[in-house]
Amino acid sequence: MNRCATAPRQALSRSLPLIAATFVTLLSGCVQPTLFTGEAKVPEGAKGCAARCQQEGLAMSAFVVMGEYSTGCVCQASDAVRASPAATASVSAAAAGVVMQVRRQQQEEQRQQQLTRR
Repeated sequence: MNRCATAPRQALSRSLPLIAATFVTLLSGCVQPTLFTGEAKVPEGAKGCAARCQQEGLAMSAFVVMGEYSTGCVCQASDAVRASPAATASVSAAAAGVVMQVRRQQQEEQRQQQLTRR
């Protein structure tokens, strides 16, 4: 067989793993982010939070302010004991996740606006 004819095949077989790795890396960046729907802030603040918990047949345990972008309610069964420190910590972690998602979404919207202006 001609040496010149085998060179492209060898080059392709050597670069195939690199091509596959690049393709996988590109696809992993195309994952749709988690989306939240509804208002970022509870209407009427803590008062609205208490009303919302009461609608669900629960008592308001805490009103959470997550930076300047979002607020949230923590409701519990009416006869339950006040939230333990561990429960409060888990709510704080969840709240931080929501804040990060809201910020990511705002950054993405700004980026999209900048791209459309070009």
